[in-house]
Amino acid sequence: MSTWPPPPPPPGYGPPGYGPPGYGPGAPPPINPGTSGPNPLAIASLVSGVVGILLSFCCGIFAFPVAVVAVATGAIGLSQTSSQQSEGRGLAIAGICCGVATLVLAVGFLFLSGFTSFSTFFLGR
Repeated sequence: MSTWPPPPPPPGYGPPGYGPPGYGPGAPPPINPGTSGPNPLAIASLVSGVVGILLSFCCGIFAFPVAVVAVATGAIGLSQTSSQQSEGRGLAIAGICCGVATLVLAVGFLFLSGFTSFSTFFLGR
């Protein structure tokens, strides 16, 4: 009997690779430790401004208090982001803009509905 040499390994397989990366001596430092995230009042301003715009299309009278809340919280949030190291300046500005847009839409829709009601009631058209 003769001994034949073992067959070569199939092609396409290289030597075994490295294992998963190990962990260093400690956790990585925070990316930006000075900021604490966006200002909550700026977020509330933007949310109430968007809700106010939606309310102005369906029931305009309820959009007025929401618009006032959006503008007030946006102004407070804007002043806080200017004086502190918190983020959210753009959110506060967007909330103020949405609040003002809500006021304009609500007044416009109420004016149009009042004008339509007036002409229907008094003019019979």
